Amino acid sequence: MNKRTISNLLMEQAKDCLSLAIKQRELGDINKEVQIAINIHLLLGIILEGIINEIGENCLDAWTLKELEKGSTPLKWRMISGLKNGFNPSSEPMQTIREIQKIRNKIAHPKSENQETDTIVISEIGEIKRHLNDEDLLPAGDLKLYIGFEKLVAEYNARISLFNMIRVLKAIIEIKELLKLDDKFEWSLLMLKEISEIKIVKNEFDK
Repeated sequence: MNKRTISNLLMEQAKDCLSLAIKQRELGDINKEVQIAINIHLLLGIILEGIINEIGENCLDAWTLKELEKGSTPLKWRMISGLKNGFNPSSEPMQTIREIQKIRNKIAHPKSENQETDTIVISEIGEIKRHLNDEDLLPAGDLKLYIGFEKLVAEYNARISLFNMIRVLKAIIEIKELLKLDDKFEWSLLMLKEISEIKIVKNEFDK
């Protein structure tokens, strides 16, 4: 039986959140899908930092580990992978590490942005209307109205969340194999196989 770690539990939580995001996507609830996708990306950022900290505790002396703790998550991955051949900053998995860190920081430290005024209308049967003008006819029936979500739903949705979860799991597997951590992070292999089988159809909000 695999030993449970916080990183393992957080990835399980991310997987559960993905299921919820997919459900909200199917219901056409942009607000909930965006909220859950943001949570997933925060979890992925924490997981990547937790994984490399855990590896560092086992691979580095106390002084080096303490000094490295002051650095960014990508720096930790670069330095600890450097104990072997090292990951190239311009290639995978470092591209994933850097991108997830950037997304995590953007969410955790939001800056003042111009308020978007785009309007999205979704009918009860899933018909979508965007960039409405005064003369446009609205769909019949009950409507869901979203203002200021066009950029958010393009950046934070179930499909992108699945894509980035796969990238993060592949990064974990790569460092596991590079450092020959045969007895660690076995759950990453099982979870990658599981979520790689999930298919999410692209919609008009996806980039």
